[in-house]
Amino acid sequence: MEIDHREYFGAVEDFLREIQGLKVRSICMVALTDDPDTFDVVSAYDAGPMELAACAGILQMHAAYRYGEINRDPPGNSEDAEE
Repeated sequence: MEIDHREYFGAVEDFLREIQGLKVRSICMVALTDDPDTFDVVSAYDAGPMELAACAGILQMHAAYRYGEINRDPPGNSEDAEE
Protein backbone atom coordinates (compact mmCIF):
# COMPACT_ATOMS: atom_id res chain seq x y z
CA MET A 1 0.00 0.00 0.00
CA GLU A 2 1.36 3.39 -0.98
CA ILE A 3 1.11 6.15 1.63
CA ASP A 4 0.30 9.67 0.47
CA HIS A 5 2.24 12.51 2.08
CA ARG A 6 0.12 14.42 4.61
CA GLU A 7 0.66 17.74 6.43
CA TYR A 8 1.11 16.02 9.80
CA PHE A 9 4.04 13.87 8.65
CA GLY A 10 6.46 16.63 9.67
CA ALA A 11 5.15 16.59 13.25
CA VAL A 12 5.61 12.81 13.47
CA GLU A 13 9.12 13.03 12.02
CA ASP A 14 10.04 15.86 14.44
CA PHE A 15 8.75 13.75 17.34
CA LEU A 16 10.88 10.78 16.28
CA ARG A 17 13.96 13.02 15.97
CA GLU A 18 13.34 14.54 19.43
CA ILE A 19 13.16 11.15 21.15
CA GLN A 20 16.05 9.58 19.25
CA GLY A 21 18.61 10.36 21.99
CA LEU A 22 16.30 9.29 24.84
CA LYS A 23 15.83 5.87 26.40
CA VAL A 24 12.26 5.31 25.20
CA ARG A 25 10.39 2.49 26.93
CA SER A 26 6.95 3.01 25.39
CA ILE A 27 5.20 5.19 22.81
CA CYS A 28 1.55 6.20 22.51
CA MET A 29 0.04 8.08 19.57
CA VAL A 30 -3.47 9.44 19.12
CA ALA A 31 -5.06 10.50 15.85
CA LEU A 32 -8.34 12.39 15.98
CA THR A 33 -10.46 12.01 12.87
CA ASP A 34 -13.45 13.86 11.47
CA ASP A 35 -14.90 10.68 9.96
CA PRO A 36 -18.10 9.82 11.90
CA ASP A 37 -17.70 6.12 11.00
CA THR A 38 -14.17 5.88 12.42
CA PHE A 39 -13.26 5.99 16.07
CA ASP A 40 -10.22 8.05 16.93
CA VAL A 41 -7.10 5.97 16.40
CA VAL A 42 -4.73 5.06 19.22
CA SER A 43 -1.50 3.23 18.60
CA ALA A 44 0.84 2.12 21.36
CA TYR A 45 4.19 0.42 21.62
CA ASP A 46 4.85 -1.47 24.88
CA ALA A 47 2.30 0.64 26.78
CA GLY A 48 -0.01 -0.70 29.46
CA PRO A 49 -2.86 1.01 31.28
CA MET A 50 -0.60 3.05 33.54
CA GLU A 51 1.41 4.41 30.60
CA LEU A 52 -1.81 5.26 28.75
CA ALA A 53 -3.11 7.06 31.85
CA ALA A 54 0.16 9.02 32.07
CA CYS A 55 -0.26 10.03 28.42
CA ALA A 56 -3.81 11.20 29.11
CA GLY A 57 -2.52 13.39 31.95
CA ILE A 58 0.18 14.87 29.72
CA LEU A 59 -2.39 15.65 27.02
CA GLN A 60 -4.60 17.37 29.62
CA MET A 61 -1.65 19.44 30.82
CA HIS A 62 -0.79 20.53 27.26
CA ALA A 63 -4.45 21.35 26.58
CA ALA A 64 -4.67 23.52 29.71
CA TYR A 65 -1.45 25.32 28.76
CA ARG A 66 -2.64 26.00 25.22
CA TYR A 67 -6.06 27.10 26.46
CA GLY A 68 -4.34 29.59 28.77
CA GLU A 69 -2.14 30.85 25.94
CA ILE A 70 -5.11 31.37 23.63
CA ASN A 71 -7.21 33.14 26.27
CA ARG A 72 -4.47 35.30 27.75
CA ASP A 73 -5.32 38.99 27.58
CA PRO A 74 -2.85 41.07 25.58
CA PRO A 75 -0.94 43.59 27.76
CA GLY A 76 -3.10 46.62 28.52
CA ASN A 77 -6.39 44.97 27.55
CA SER A 78 -7.30 43.53 30.93
CA GLU A 79 -10.60 44.69 32.43
CA ASP A 80 -8.81 45.21 35.73
CA ALA A 81 -6.17 47.51 34.22
CA GLU A 82 -6.09 51.05 35.52
CA GLU A 83 -7.03 53.72 33.01
